[in-house]
Amino acid sequence: MEHDFWHQRWQEGRIGFHLKEVNPLLKTYCSAMKLPARGRVLVPLCGRSQDMIWLQQQGFDVLGVELSGLACEQFFADPASGEQSLSLVRRRDERFEYFSQCGIELWCGDIFQLQVQDLKTVNAVYDRAALIALPAQMRKAYARLLCAILPKPVSVLLVTLETVKPEPEHAPGDGAEQGPPFSVARSEVEMLFGERFEIELLDDQPADRPGTREKVYCLSPQSTYRNT
Repeated sequence: MEHDFWHQRWQEGRIGFHLKEVNPLLKTYCSAMKLPARGRVLVPLCGRSQDMIWLQQQGFDVLGVELSGLACEQFFADPASGEQSLSLVRRRDERFEYFSQCGIELWCGDIFQLQVQDLKTVNAVYDRAALIALPAQMRKAYARLLCAILPKPVSVLLVTLETVKPEPEHAPGDGAEQGPPFSVARSEVEMLFGERFEIELLDDQPADRPGTREKVYCLSPQSTYRNT
């Protein structure tokens, strides 16, 4: 999607993808990420997700990457996001604007600007709304990016939506996808991430949208994979 699309969605408040409460699937399957004490979690395309607050409350550090500056400002304006007596630290460079408070960092900018050195201290990835927010070609680019720059031991907790009976039926990438959010089948998850990760389906349940399933995957690093 073009940057302007997402900026407009946030400006107009059309953010139906935003959950006002912590995703129960994160609470149930957080342990699958095998995070160490004080581990650091990458949350791509994080918006102003309450899931980041929950992760911080469990003792983890959070690195969120978000395109919308409005989303970042709204997150830290929410009293639930941290101790308001502690000042919000903000700085900027040529790639990102950085927001930091109480163990949560938000990097505002284009996620495709991330580099290997940015993620050296990341222990896991939690993706509830990034992969399914992207059309097919961008999903491929996003998966290539993660596989290229994540440290080798990192696991991914991935939440997707899958249309059970698409009508009419379209193949991913044929220009007729309906979204966001986009339907992502298990076969596509395996195609995108199977070279680097072992893929385990943890949960499969009806989603709020009729005709769709919400699926939770744990992507565990393959011992034979080498970053290049």
